[in-house]
Amino acid sequence: MTGLPASGWVARFAPLIHPGEVLDLACGNGRHARLLAALGLQVTALDRNPDALANAAGPGITTLQLDLEAEGAVWPFGAGCFSAVVVTNYLHRPLFAELVASLRPDGILIYETFAQGNELYGNRRIPISCWRPANCWRWRSRATCKCWPTRTATSSVPIRRKYSACARPVRPT
Repeated sequence: MTGLPASGWVARFAPLIHPGEVLDLACGNGRHARLLAALGLQVTALDRNPDALANAAGPGITTLQLDLEAEGAVWPFGAGCFSAVVVTNYLHRPLFAELVASLRPDGILIYETFAQGNELYGNRRIPISCWRPANCWRWRSRATCKCWPTRTATSSVPIRRKYSACARPVRPT
């Protein structure tokens, strides 16, 4: 499925990304990696599926195969190395701190994933794999991210409930 268009949410905020390296986490076939590379950004496309990464490869895109949910997996990136991190249709809560720490001070996190309630429609039936409204509030309360804006929406075909957020890291001054 290499022909899927970029998410409207990602396309909306991609022009706000400052020049630099961008991480497309759980990139799948690379629809967002290609969009970001077309904007002149250097993209690291990370996924656990080698076939998907083969589709994601292209000019301005470096691919990295890694299963971050595997036992003993370690976040491979240092602090402050990305001007943006883009994540769609993927949620692994133990990565939140690393995602935010990997952003430069002027970086942004563009996140869109399945929302709580999506399991009612037969998609992502495990509630733990769905975004809960309190997630962004936890980021704020820990002073790690400032979320702006967010949305939860239900689409009709196919029926899906999605959560979307765009955030900047908060760094001590």
